[in-house]
Amino acid sequence: MQQIVRFGFALAGVVAVPAFACAATETILYSFHGTNGQSACPQSPPVISSGGVLYGTTSSGGTHGKGMIYRLAEGVETRLYSFAGGSGGVNPLDGLVAASDGTYYGATASGGNDTTAPDGGEGTIYKITPGSKSSSEKQIYRFKDQADGVGPYGALAAGANGVLYGTTLYGAGYGTIFKLTPPAAGKTAWVKTILYGFNSTADGASPEAPLLIKDGALYGTATAGGGSNSSGTVFKLTPSAKGKTAWTATLLYAFKGTSSGANHSGDGAHPTGALIADASGALYGTTEYGGKGYGTVFKLSPPAAGKTEWSETVLYSFKGDKDGANPLGVIGVGDTLYGTTLSGGAYGIGTVFSIGEGKSDSETILHSFGAPNEPNDAAGTNTGLSADRNGRLYGVACYGGKYKQGSIFEIIP
Repeated sequence: MQQIVRFGFALAGVVAVPAFACAATETILYSFHGTNGQSACPQSPPVISSGGVLYGTTSSGGTHGKGMIYRLAEGVETRLYSFAGGSGGVNPLDGLVAASDGTYYGATASGGNDTTAPDGGEGTIYKITPGSKSSSEKQIYRFKDQADGVGPYGALAAGANGVLYGTTLYGAGYGTIFKLTPPAAGKTAWVKTILYGFNSTADGASPEAPLLIKDGALYGTATAGGGSNSSGTVFKLTPSAKGKTAWTATLLYAFKGTSSGANHSGDGAHPTGALIADASGALYGTTEYGGKGYGTVFKLSPPAAGKTEWSETVLYSFKGDKDGANPLGVIGVGDTLYGTTLSGGAYGIGTVFSIGEGKSDSETILHSFGAPNEPNDAAGTNTGLSADRNGRLYGVACYGGKYKQGSIFEIIP
């Protein structure tokens, strides 16, 4: 994407910075212990504060072994909160979203309402307030049952006036899009509204990636459903008209690829990771499979004048070799897309890559995990990246690091 016009990717916390050269340097910022109250297996990229402090979650570890929230400042990790399971929530698989008042919100995939079992329940939404000496955590919503939604997935999206938006992998059909509204004056309870329930065949199923808020609408992906191969969809959810309550769902694209073997149409299958948008309104994302069999980076362009259909372009199709396999989402910095793959690369356990110049087959490997001369390198990266205002990239791995219990890494392109 090294063109004259900057894309201006719509990604929270990232500004357009100059494109970088191909060479990159990886540094392990922190290695998790996984024992003695330390955290283990982070599965979401960290959120970066304006002061450069990293905040994130781990799916296990912590005091009770059920996940925790951490802060990393100048190489020092601080445990802000340890999840205890049961009504308190368990396994925060997803990352945090920052609010304007310095607090953070997140979700646990299970725990919450059901207290009959240590890890029972359908999931929770919580608020964490970091302090200089101590931090406080408060659960603001516990999911109740199938009708209410089950298993909140994907980091929350922060809208106007403190409203939160998110997805559940199951419930109300084949997954939901929900809205959480802060308590009204004099009240304490947040109000949850299901904006949409998926029906699988026509519109998709199992939405698990964070939502993109753009021009008042919500954009997202469903990992399955939506066509003859049930290969996933890209959708748009538009706010209700004045005096109405129902939001309008629009299917923007249904993938036609397959989860194994070559897809001769060049399409992808099973979108993963959050969407991002450029200044023209085009959307970018990844599919874990399809293309040449090992996933794609795609662009979805708005309808041309007088048309109604969005058009998909495969920017890169992974071959499953040294170029990586099974991409996990992209972010946009300046003119370039950056992302990670779950596997492939020089040593078979994943990569950090960039896509440039806006044409297919233009991929650069910034780092291949697992080099023999790097015994403490990250391993098991199963999520995308985040970036600071200087264009430095940050990610996490569930394994690897000095203690083989996961790590936080930095990539400087």
